[in-house]
Amino acid sequence: MSLVAQNIFIQRKNFSLSIPEFTLETGEIKAVLGPSGSGKTTLLSVLGGLEKPDRGSVELDGQQLTSRVVRDNISAVFQFPYLIKGTVEQNVSYGLRLHHVKREQCVPLVKEALATVGLKGYERRSVHELSGGEQQRVALARALVLRPRVLLLDEPLSSLDANLKERIAAEFAEILHSQKMSAVYVTHDKKEAMIIADTLEVIVAGQIISKFDVKHFYQAANNDLTREFFNLPAPLKSTISQADSLGDGVVNLRLGDKLHPVTLVPQEMNKLAHTMNGESGVNIFVAPQDVLLFRENEQAPQYAEWLLLEGKVTSVYERGERAQVVVQTSLGDVVAVISVVRCHELHLHTEMPVQAVLSSYHVEIT
Repeated sequence: MSLVAQNIFIQRKNFSLSIPEFTLETGEIKAVLGPSGSGKTTLLSVLGGLEKPDRGSVELDGQQLTSRVVRDNISAVFQFPYLIKGTVEQNVSYGLRLHHVKREQCVPLVKEALATVGLKGYERRSVHELSGGEQQRVALARALVLRPRVLLLDEPLSSLDANLKERIAAEFAEILHSQKMSAVYVTHDKKEAMIIADTLEVIVAGQIISKFDVKHFYQAANNDLTREFFNLPAPLKSTISQADSLGDGVVNLRLGDKLHPVTLVPQEMNKLAHTMNGESGVNIFVAPQDVLLFRENEQAPQYAEWLLLEGKVTSVYERGERAQVVVQTSLGDVVAVISVVRCHELHLHTEMPVQAVLSSYHVEIT
């Protein structure tokens, strides 16, 4: 299965959408993330055949999106569940009845869909007795019962409170993956997108500014617009030089007045090969959760693959069970996200000298 949109262009009075290419593959859950007014819902409407672009095309397995192709292959879940008055069963079977499926055939399909979303035995419940999270799961079951090849979700959790949203997002992710569903998930919530999606595309002012695999988020989100959107720390600045005697792919990375051998993956080596002349300037990207902190006089790991930077704490911000710590080093500010327990063990405070330790396996050098 492949849903492909090409050269999509829409011009409105105060807005334009320009998407050269958008592709969804079989079993892929792709989040489209952007602020209000960025064009994400308009893009979803185009993908679902609800809005015709001024230019461009959308195809599902090589077929143009006609109303019949949409009806037979695509389902949607919206910001509000839009449930009809009645029972859970009546709501979940609604689409099946529109497809003229007989009642005796609907019953086992509805039971299966409800079991999938964790609402087994809810058939006779009135939808108005349900919580907000349960109502959204009914809406998801109503979409899944049609066994669509593509599922479109337009901010389905935005009306829920923050704590419930995170839990339901994790449940949605488990359901979509267990069903091997191909889905496009539109949201403005960064955390929600990271929980649910395999791949992510960031849309700002009607244009996709970045696309990447969620697993490699911090390494892939390395353009300025994307980092600004996610409020990510600036890259560290350093230099590298050839280390011919240490083997293929190994370079010397300067950390203060010391050179540290680092093995680059082939993609990094290929990108940097043409600039390698003496000591070349590089950017170092590291995920905050991959940074370890130690007190100035504490024994830090001495393994070859660990990079050690000395610095001082400039800010400590605790939120829930995690703490964000900013450490000023000679290469720039290192942002670490550690447990509050570890933060208290270290007695961290501003101006405190610390050691920031990075695994060379978890940094990207560009």
